[in-house]
Amino acid sequence: MIKNRREFIKIAALGMGMGFTGCANSMQSLGLSAPDLKPTKLPFKDVVVTGDKYIVKNGYIVDNNGNKIFDEEGDIKQVFDIKNNWFYLLNIPSNSKWKIKDLNTKKTIREFNSYEVIVFYDKNKVFIGEQFKSYNGNQIFDNVYVFDGNHFNLINKNVIWNGFLTSRGVYVLNQNKALDIRTSSLLTPKNLPGEYKNCSWFVLGSVNENLVFYGQVGILGNDGAIAVYNNGKVYTIISKSELNKDGYGKLQFLVSGKKVVLKVIYPDNSKIRYFYLNDLIEVKGCDNSFKPIKILDRHINGSDISGWVDKYTFSLLGLYYYDVIKNRPFALF
Repeated sequence: MIKNRREFIKIAALGMGMGFTGCANSMQSLGLSAPDLKPTKLPFKDVVVTGDKYIVKNGYIVDNNGNKIFDEEGDIKQVFDIKNNWFYLLNIPSNSKWKIKDLNTKKTIREFNSYEVIVFYDKNKVFIGEQFKSYNGNQIFDNVYVFDGNHFNLINKNVIWNGFLTSRGVYVLNQNKALDIRTSSLLTPKNLPGEYKNCSWFVLGSVNENLVFYGQVGILGNDGAIAVYNNGKVYTIISKSELNKDGYGKLQFLVSGKKVVLKVIYPDNSKIRYFYLNDLIEVKGCDNSFKPIKILDRHINGSDISGWVDKYTFSLLGLYYYDVIKNRPFALF
C-alpha cells in the first residue's frame, strides 16, 4: 500500500527509470514484481468424479437417486460418512438439542444440549465442534471432538473463532486468515511458504484439510492464482500467467455435498480442465450432480469494468479486482 505522496513519487520515478532501461530483473530484486506463478503439476486420474451419495437440502437428505429421507424429530443439518458408514447431524429447535444419528437405523449415537453443533472434516477423520451457549457476540467452540463412528474423543477446547463456518473442511474462515479447529493454529499470508509468503490473499473455501485461496504476488500485482495450502505446502492450481497474463478464461467451482471441483475453460475454449480439490488431483471431469456456486465477478464490457455481476462463471481477472478494491467475497465453500 502506498502510504503517502513521497512514497508514490519514489515508486513512479523508479517505474520511469525501469521504463527507460527495461530492467525487469531490477523490479524483481526490489520486490515490486515477482516471477510468474507456475501451476503445480498435480497427479492426473482418468476418472469422472461422482457426486456425494447423500446431500442435505431444506432439512432433509436426498440420495443420488432423488429419494428423500426425513427425520420427524427435527431438521437434518449435515450428512457424512466414516469408512462408508453414514451419519447425520439433527437439530431439534424446540429444546435446543442436537443429535448425531446413524443414517441406516436412525439410532442416536450422541445427544448435545448445546447452542450450536457443527461437523468438520479432514480426509480421514470427522470432527464435532460444540458451542454451549451464545456468548454475546463472541464465537467459541467450547469443545472439539474427533468422532470415529462409535466414540467421541475430546481434542481441543475454547476455540475462539470469527468468520465463516464451512461444512467441507477443518478451517473457520474469514477474508484474510483461517483457523484450524483441530489445533487452534492461525494461518495468514506470513505463514505461507515460498513465493506466496506475505502475498495479498483472500480465502475462498476449505475442503478437508485443504485451504483454497486466491493469492496475488508482487507489489505491482503481476500475477495471481487460485492455490491450495495443505500441511505446510502451497499448490498453485491455475494462475493469470497460465491464462495468457490477463487472467481471461472462465472458471467455475462445482459442488456436490462435500466434494468440490474447479473447472477451468481456457481462452477461446482451447481446452477445459477439472481439478478435484478434495484429493488435489486433476481429473477427466465430474458428473451432473455437481452444481456451480455463484460468485460476484467484475463486469467487463470492452474498457468498461465498472460493475459487478452475480454469476456462476468468473475469471481470475475478476478475483484480481476483488483484491485491489478490497471488495472481497465471503467463503464460498
